[in-house]
Amino acid sequence: MANRAPVAVGTIPAHNVDVGGTATVPVAGYFSDADGDALTYSGSSSNPAAATVSVEGSTATVTGVARGSAVVTITAADPDGLQANQGFSVTVGQDGVRRATVAIFGLRNPNDRNQSVNPSEVSGAVTVLLDVQYNDETVTGIALTLGDNVISCRGTSSDANQAIAGLAESGGAVEVDCYLNTAAVMGECMGEQLMPAYANGEYALGAQITTDGGTRESLGTQQVTLKNSGRMEVAHSGGNSVIKGGMQMYGGPTADDNMNAFHVCPVAYDGTMVGKVSLRALSTGAAKAEPHQAATSLAFKAPTTAPAASFNGAAVEMEGPFSWDVNSAWNAAVEDEGPGGREHWVFAAETIEDDGGLDVSSKFANMNPYGPYYFDFKAPVAPEELTVGSKASSAEAIDKVTYSSGSFFVDATDMGAGVAASSVSVGDCAMNSPYGPGEGGASVAAHRVDRSKVGFEAMYTDVMGIADLAEEDATRTAFTPAGADDNGADCYVAELASLTDKLGNAWMGGKTPSSWLQSLPFGVDKTKPVIEDVEFDGSKAFNAAADPVIEFEIQNPKLASGDNGTAVTATNASVTIPGATAAAEPPSVGTVAFDLSADDNATATVSGLPKDGEYTVTVTVRDGATPRNKATHMETLVLDTTDPTFSGSGPSGAMEGTATLGVNVSGVLKDATAGIKSYTLSIRDNSDPNSASLSPFFCEAADPVVAETRWEDVEVMGKGAKSIDIDRTLTLKRPAGGAAVTTAESFCVLLQATDATAGAGNSKDFSLGTFTATWTAQAVIALTGTLGDATEDTIPEAGTGTFSVALSQQPTGDVTVAITGGAAGLKAAPAAAATATSLTFTTTDYSTAQAITVTSEADKNLAWESGTFTLTASGGGYDGVTVKTASVTVNDPDVEFDLGDDPVSITEGTNAEVTITATRGDTLTAESLTVSFEGTTANTADAEFTVKLGDAAASNTQTLEIPAGETSASITVTVTALQETGDANDDSITVTISGAGDSGNHFPDDGITITIVDDDK
Repeated sequence: MANRAPVAVGTIPAHNVDVGGTATVPVAGYFSDADGDALTYSGSSSNPAAATVSVEGSTATVTGVARGSAVVTITAADPDGLQANQGFSVTVGQDGVRRATVAIFGLRNPNDRNQSVNPSEVSGAVTVLLDVQYNDETVTGIALTLGDNVISCRGTSSDANQAIAGLAESGGAVEVDCYLNTAAVMGECMGEQLMPAYANGEYALGAQITTDGGTRESLGTQQVTLKNSGRMEVAHSGGNSVIKGGMQMYGGPTADDNMNAFHVCPVAYDGTMVGKVSLRALSTGAAKAEPHQAATSLAFKAPTTAPAASFNGAAVEMEGPFSWDVNSAWNAAVEDEGPGGREHWVFAAETIEDDGGLDVSSKFANMNPYGPYYFDFKAPVAPEELTVGSKASSAEAIDKVTYSSGSFFVDATDMGAGVAASSVSVGDCAMNSPYGPGEGGASVAAHRVDRSKVGFEAMYTDVMGIADLAEEDATRTAFTPAGADDNGADCYVAELASLTDKLGNAWMGGKTPSSWLQSLPFGVDKTKPVIEDVEFDGSKAFNAAADPVIEFEIQNPKLASGDNGTAVTATNASVTIPGATAAAEPPSVGTVAFDLSADDNATATVSGLPKDGEYTVTVTVRDGATPRNKATHMETLVLDTTDPTFSGSGPSGAMEGTATLGVNVSGVLKDATAGIKSYTLSIRDNSDPNSASLSPFFCEAADPVVAETRWEDVEVMGKGAKSIDIDRTLTLKRPAGGAAVTTAESFCVLLQATDATAGAGNSKDFSLGTFTATWTAQAVIALTGTLGDATEDTIPEAGTGTFSVALSQQPTGDVTVAITGGAAGLKAAPAAAATATSLTFTTTDYSTAQAITVTSEADKNLAWESGTFTLTASGGGYDGVTVKTASVTVNDPDVEFDLGDDPVSITEGTNAEVTITATRGDTLTAESLTVSFEGTTANTADAEFTVKLGDAAASNTQTLEIPAGETSASITVTVTALQETGDANDDSITVTISGAGDSGNHFPDDGITITIVDDDK
């Protein structure tokens, strides 16, 4: 029979577990296996953050981790891996939890929290003070209850505009302000009566909180009586609108989708139903008088009433829905100067009737005023003489105005929403020449200005801005009379094609001579200057000692037409830092200097920064176009006029040592702006407190640094770190010798720090402490003699030198001093036993110096061997005591020779240039060497060869000089192999060199030989 899977039996009940507590669940009874197989159990939790489960045998243990819930799933498996699952729910931390509570403190005025509100006469907005005790539960929401209404509570005493959520996890209490507007209405004002959110009457005011344990009401309620007065709301549904001076302005051309409407909505809190209301519209003067005082009527007309009805000072009545449409077709006369000028007020008049026709005006308050509203239904007006892009008035003032970018400026009249030039037609100066294309004659300057006197041919239409025009005027012609196109430069003129205000009211001017623009000709320059090859003079961090200088080059590229761009001058350049001061945005903080007529080099000097810190400096260079094209470059600079600071400690008091003393220094070195460039720690001699410039209580730069034999400076590069933790132990060595030093030595530790500003930077010295030191007797190995002191020394090759060794204090037994070190060919051994490697001292002769001989062996190289010797003691209480000699160097004056790349053989009857090179190890004095060429009957009548140096007579002996201070020298001679007959044998020339004293002449292993090859073979 096939194996059958286990099955779940019954239901494992839910369990509650305290946080940190456990619950055990026997699970074997909740599963069975039809085959009688033994089952194994495992478990998992759906939310381990709330509860975990472990299974041992058939018992599951559930552990509560944090308040919450989880589903624990138990899995039973038979030996073949077939499984059955069953889950049960676990709730953590609900039983015994201290629940959150909420209570009402009282009512307050929202504008004055110290002013209480009488609960029997509540109107408008009030603040309800609540006390929330959240204890073990997390509060996720707070609300008020007013009768059957639940009002979301907003704000706390510290933040009045944010909703409350998750106030706390546990413990404590918080005071909460809840905003309640008892005058709230339901719906949006659209010409209908609005229902109040809370009608007048008595209510039970309560509160409730929502927690992770549920929602609960406050323990008690506050009885309140609402007594709100009725009111009239006036709302405006706008058509086209723009923002002008921070105010909304409405209006625009006649269109079905550009309808303005005013809605009046009554709000009654006592159930009064309104049947008829009225509306008025008035315009105040510039003094912004109240609508009832010194106001003139507007021209608004309502299409829903008879033509005679209007807002001209008389209230217009209407039954519900209470909405008045205002269309531009009936309001062409409305014009507005915007904020600061006339204001248009629309408000509900005082006459209000209920649905039975009774006057109920007294039940409604705050009916007036509502507004102001600003309107503009009037088109802009084009004057007789328009200008585009410039307000220059005459050709005498400006020959040619050059523009770079932006929209065309139209000098039109508009007192409302503002002018927008919708489109401009642009023509070429040559095409609109007073002569006409191809005609000759004298230029008439007046015609170049008065465009009404010439025809106009559009090159571009519906142009919105200068950016739509090209720098290259493709239509200018070569036959244009000189001057008519500004001598070859691009030149444009323009006329107004259409003009609208920002609300769409359009100028409908005709194409008459007076509509042609009277502006000057203008060119187009879109080409920006170029800033390149920027270099910074010095560090980008600097102090007040010197202003930083930015060096760069300026280029003013030609236009696309090949014409020169508009001039770039230093007066149009600036150095700014946005936000550097509150007085100017951005303020000028430096100067730019250059002269493009001489060269393109420029400098920007930064000055006048207000305080330490990092600044982004912007260098801007502009040309003369309108508006100017500009190039910018930004550099980040750091102004740091503040010295570094240090907080920490160093040594103090009296110290005693044997061989060395550890001097501890710790603290934090800071420079908040530029950062630390470097710092030095030094131990200094503080033994001269009587000097006028020195103090025994402080460490100063005038205190001399302790000798290097006893102390080595610590210098650290900071790499611009803003903060450096210093934690060091400086080592001070005892004076030379091993005797006790009982007279206290005076020392101090000085920290010298420099920040990363330009030049020398900001530097500061810090005295880290003063201390004294005494020294107990010490067992040391004492060295005497020139090779044993601290100064490096030399010995000659194949020579010797000596030094002596003794002990500083009596040992307790025999002491062996081992000698190690040296180099190849450089050895040291006791003078008394040249093959020994150690010395022995006894308790009686320990202070008697024993000599050590240092020997240099002769070699065949030029290397100067160098090495040190270490003496290590053992026995007699001297175990581990060591001393090291200074470096001993071998002076090697050897000389080596070679022929370099010269030939080593010469054919009979020919000659060759032969170079002899001598190289030596000792360069102290000049050396004269004799070079001899030896062979059969050389330089004789029947000689086989001759040797000549330059034009000198032939000689088989030549001189080679090595000057003082030089390591090598060469001579080149001409060696001629003479023709001979009678034999066919090769001959040879041997080169020898002498005169190098006893330093040793080292030749190649096969010597220096030149072979004469016989050509009779």
